[in-house]
Amino acid sequence: MKKGLPIILTISPLWLTGYTTPVIGGDNNMNNTDGVYITEIADSKRYRAEFVELFNAGSQDVPLSGWLLEEIRSHSQSAGATTTTQLEGTIPAKGFVIVARNDSKSAFEKYFGVSLASNVIYINSKNRLIINKTYQKFSLKKGSTLVDNHEGAFLRNRKRIAVRTHFRQFNNSAFDMPRFAVKRASPGFLSKKQAALFNAAAGNSRGKPKMTAEQPASVSRVNEAMRTYYASAYGKTAQQLKAALNKIIRGHKALTYWAVWNALKDTDEAPNNPNSVILLYRQTVQSKNSNGKGANRWNREHVWPKSHGYFGTRKGPGTDLHHLKPTNVRVNRGRGSLDFDNGGRIVPQAPLCRKDHDSYEPPDAVKGDIARMLFYMDVRYEGGDGYVDLQLVDYTGTNGPLFGKLSTLKQWHKDDPVSDFERSRNQKIYNWQRNRNPFIDHPEWVQEVW
Repeated sequence: MKKGLPIILTISPLWLTGYTTPVIGGDNNMNNTDGVYITEIADSKRYRAEFVELFNAGSQDVPLSGWLLEEIRSHSQSAGATTTTQLEGTIPAKGFVIVARNDSKSAFEKYFGVSLASNVIYINSKNRLIINKTYQKFSLKKGSTLVDNHEGAFLRNRKRIAVRTHFRQFNNSAFDMPRFAVKRASPGFLSKKQAALFNAAAGNSRGKPKMTAEQPASVSRVNEAMRTYYASAYGKTAQQLKAALNKIIRGHKALTYWAVWNALKDTDEAPNNPNSVILLYRQTVQSKNSNGKGANRWNREHVWPKSHGYFGTRKGPGTDLHHLKPTNVRVNRGRGSLDFDNGGRIVPQAPLCRKDHDSYEPPDAVKGDIARMLFYMDVRYEGGDGYVDLQLVDYTGTNGPLFGKLSTLKQWHKDDPVSDFERSRNQKIYNWQRNRNPFIDHPEWVQEVW
C-alpha cells in the first residue's frame, strides 16, 4: 500500500562567484558564527613558532566562550590523535585570533618580525597545538557546531614556514578559496590574495572601494552574489526554467570512476566520525577504508541506475557525484535497477528499506535527498552534449533512459526537506566537479519544473 506524506517546503540560498563557492544555509544562518574562518596555518622547524590564525570577517565582535579549535593529527607516532584548544576572549570585527603552539607573545612577535595589533587576540596553547608536516585536519567549533574546517598537507618555503590557506568549507561557512602558498607567514594580517577574495565576496567591483590586506571586506552580501549565479534562471517557469538550469549546471568537471572513491569519502563523511562514511540505504556508518568488493564492504551506488540510460561508469552520468552514494555491496546488489516508490516488504539487509517486484522504498531520512538527486539528473542530462537524455516519468517498471516514479519523488521532496548535511554535501561536490544541484539550493523550483 502506497503511503501519503505531509507537505513541507524550505528555501535555501547559495553563493557562487569568482574563486568562491556558495554559502551553506539560509538567511537565518548569517550570524556572527558564519563570519569566523581559519585563514592561516603555519608549520615551523622551530616548533614553538607554529600557529593557527582565525579571522572574524563579520561586522560584530564574537565572544569566544565555548569555542574550540580541534586538531586531528596524522603523524605516524600520533595518527588519529585528537586534541582541542579552548579559545577565550572576544574576537573583534575584522580582527584575528592567533593560537600559537608554545611561546610568549613578545617572543612570537620577534620571531615573525611583526607587532600584533590591538585587534589580534594571542593564545598560547601550551603545546596542545602540534602541526604535522603531512596530512592534518583542523575544525573550528562553537560548542558542538562546526563553524569552519581545514584539512590537507602543508608546504614549506625557504624560511621553513609552511603556510597553506585552502578553505574547504562545511556547515555554516561561506567561503571556499583555492590553495596558495605565501613566501612568509603573516600572523595578524590577511595576505593580499585573501583580501582580494574577501573583497570579491563583498561584491566590490569597478567603481567601488577596493579592500587591502590590512582592511578586509565584509562578507554579508551573499544574496547578491547568489542572484548572480542563478541570474539566467530567475523569472522563468516550466520548460524555460529547466533549460536555463541545464545551461547553468552542464559542462561540469567530469571525474574518473576511480576518483569517485576519494570524492565519496569526502562528500559523505559522517559528521561526528571523520574516519567513516554514511551508507545510503542502511543509514549506518562504515570505515572509509572498507570500500571495494566483498559483501560487507561499501561501493559506489548509482541512484539513477546505470542500465537506465546505459551510461555505465564512463565520465559524465556514470561518475556524477550528485547521484553517487556509498552503499553496502550486498544492499546495492539487492536494489538493482528498481524504480523508487512506496511499499513492499522490508529488505533484510537494510531494514529501513522496502521493495517489491518493480520498486524500492529507501529510508524516510533520505527520501528527499534521493528525489533531489534524480531531479538533478533529469535536468543535467538533456542530451545534446554527448550524454544520454534522461527523463523522469510517473510510473514504475521503466527501462531505457526513463525512471520513476515522479509523483512519489515530488511527495518525498516535500516531506523530507533539505538538511544541513545535504547542503554540506552539495558544496563539497561543487569543490570536486564545479557544479551544484539547484533543487537543494532552490527547492521551490521542483514545483516550477514539474
